[in-house]
Amino acid sequence: MVVAAVLIGMLSLSSTGCDQLTERFKPAPTIVTREATVAVPAAKVVGSFRYPPPDGLPLWPTAKVIAPEKRAKGSKSWDETLLAADTYKDVLAGTLTGLERGGWQVETVDVSSAEASATVLNIAGNGREGVITISQTPEGTTIGYVIAAPE
Repeated sequence: MVVAAVLIGMLSLSSTGCDQLTERFKPAPTIVTREATVAVPAAKVVGSFRYPPPDGLPLWPTAKVIAPEKRAKGSKSWDETLLAADTYKDVLAGTLTGLERGGWQVETVDVSSAEASATVLNIAGNGREGVITISQTPEGTTIGYVIAAPE
């Protein structure tokens, strides 16, 4: 029974795509599962990052990279925008869990209005600091990252 449970658990992880991009990222970013309970080292993020995410930064599994605007010349920050089909509340809770498990310090600022939910996360950790914005949109939940270069 125990062996069967372990095999089912391993198969379910691989079926979500959580291990498909491990080789793309060195070091691997922290990815938060859909259930917002476990941070894992890789996930199926659709699309291409312009350059790898910072170590320990939570990314939402199954999110898609939104085509970036042109990057400012000389910018050394990591800035990407992802779109997730999951609810704003799930993405916010999962991202907070991933940041906590990744060793980041977080200041949460709710900037919601009567029309839409949105939160700004001021983060610091792993020799970096930055801002993550999570907002509800008609297309899904957007997750915007602007993370400064290492100190």
